[in-house]
Amino acid sequence: MPPEYSERGILPPPLFVNELMTFLDKPYYAGLLSAAAMHGAGHQQPQEFFLVTVKPAMRQIQCKGVLINFITKSNMPQTGLEQRKTDTGFITVSGPELTALDLVQFENRIGGLNRVTTVLEELVEKLDATRLKEFLTKTNVATAYLQRFGFILGEALAMQKLAGVVDVHLQSKEYYRIALKPDAPKTGYRMDKRWKVFVNTTLESDF
Repeated sequence: MPPEYSERGILPPPLFVNELMTFLDKPYYAGLLSAAAMHGAGHQQPQEFFLVTVKPAMRQIQCKGVLINFITKSNMPQTGLEQRKTDTGFITVSGPELTALDLVQFENRIGGLNRVTTVLEELVEKLDATRLKEFLTKTNVATAYLQRFGFILGEALAMQKLAGVVDVHLQSKEYYRIALKPDAPKTGYRMDKRWKVFVNTTLESDF
């Protein structure tokens, strides 16, 4: 064990989760706030490490100040993943585009849409319109998440080129009016016609 970790008696998650998930024989990737931090969106350093895996769901792991939270998906993405080198080997991490969409999909696990907006404000620097178009073509992302993602990009962050990629992709699909904040009422709020989103919350970045 490297001397800087010997006093704590445990390694940081990026140095052992690959071996852990290999032992458990489960596919995985580091995602959400953990992946965002690896991509430089680390204004708010996460107090927990997020691993995305498949069913059956796993309980969180907490030991000696290290907290690992597991996010469960029905299917593991086949694109949008990267391999990052660590001091002990490699770790699989979601790329910027997959990370961004996961943040929107699992916003309730990271503190809500304002937290998502704050992280995306930094992460958009790593998003690429061509890569995003290719990712959306190869991945089946639910339209509701794309609508919220597009709204945040276009209306909250003024990233019109990226928002345009999402908009064009949505035009080939059938989608319906949804609430921007999923767990809040949508009655009585204006609807954004471009994204078919009831704007039932105000998005604010911490910056």
